[in-house]
Amino acid sequence: MQNVLKKYETIRGNGGSTLTALSHLYKSYGEEIYKFRILMIHAGGLSKRMPSTSILGKIFSPIPTGSPIYQMLDVKLAMYLPFLPRMPPGIFVCCADDFLVFNLGDEDLKWKLSETGFTAFAHPSTLQIGVKHDDLDHIETQKALQECRCLEVLQKPSEETMYKKDAVLKGKDLKFPENIQIRGKTAYTDSCFFFGMDVAKKFINFVSENGFVECEIDAYGDFLQALGPRATVDYVYNTSNVTTVLPKLIPTREKIFHLLKGTEIKVY
Repeated sequence: MQNVLKKYETIRGNGGSTLTALSHLYKSYGEEIYKFRILMIHAGGLSKRMPSTSILGKIFSPIPTGSPIYQMLDVKLAMYLPFLPRMPPGIFVCCADDFLVFNLGDEDLKWKLSETGFTAFAHPSTLQIGVKHDDLDHIETQKALQECRCLEVLQKPSEETMYKKDAVLKGKDLKFPENIQIRGKTAYTDSCFFFGMDVAKKFINFVSENGFVECEIDAYGDFLQALGPRATVDYVYNTSNVTTVLPKLIPTREKIFHLLKGTEIKVY
């Protein structure tokens, strides 16, 4: 059973699984789904480094604290609960294997997640982290929270690409809030994102018209890279980060790019 589950997960990827989950939710709830606020947590990879989590997924991993002992799911719910007052109906997407702590600014700040399109969250990181994982316009790094226009999302780019795309923050003495210190050159890397029900409808219709995804689609790489005024279709041909390259991969990626091209994205 384990091999069957892992084959299914590898073929779909977290992006394909997102489409599948939305389709099943629509079948269960119909048009009511468009009134929901949904937290979608990807269970997490092949678990090669943590084989003990390969059956239930990393989201149910025990955390060595709490009585009774906490699971990652408890931590995730606590971390994202503060977003609810600023969240319209839509889908909040995150991973199961990271701890993300946010400074949402003063309570009287008038900001919220967009009702339409995508809202992404980014944090300052070293270039080495950026390689393993957006090009933004003017950034005031000392602010805890700033809304920015996103020109383009780069998925796990090389350092050369980050410099070419102006994704490396300039300045010798960059100051960050909360005494955050970054050693060396700095870029902003993604952590989680939200999309409105207009996007959810597109995804649900996509599955209805094309059937379930039968190749590895990534929610970050294949959804976010289609966004921003500088986005091009070129990334769909780069398969270096794909676990299993199947015949339908490129055509499916192209369809998703054209489905999302022109969709608004803002970054906090």
